[in-house]
Amino acid sequence: MKTFHFTIAGTFASDYKQFRGDIPAGTPVLLRRQPDNPHDPNAIEVSIRRADVEEDVLPAPGPDGVLHPVYKLGMVPAKRGMRDGAPFNWAAFLAPIMDRGETVAATFEREFPKVMLDIAVVIG
Repeated sequence: MKTFHFTIAGTFASDYKQFRGDIPAGTPVLLRRQPDNPHDPNAIEVSIRRADVEEDVLPAPGPDGVLHPVYKLGMVPAKRGMRDGAPFNWAAFLAPIMDRGETVAATFEREFPKVMLDIAVVIG
């Protein structure tokens, strides 16, 4: 298992602002491929499932099998990602791994100064 850290993109155009300051570190997040995205065929949406919020939004089954509301936090970065101090396209890196059906798990890491994700990529 290898762990990567990066700042998610697009939080300004997401549901993130309503949860700012209210997402505990270690909270699992959903990574959902968007191969039909007109801007990037490698697009990966970053979302959070909240069982404690009752609103009419796109539901997804949680670990308990119950449908819970899902909120978009942003996207895996493509153009502004960094790795080892150099520009890096995280979406192009993770998309083929996800498309092969390999396990990619993500957890919310921290909020300050920006939203950070702890991405664990399990190969094989």
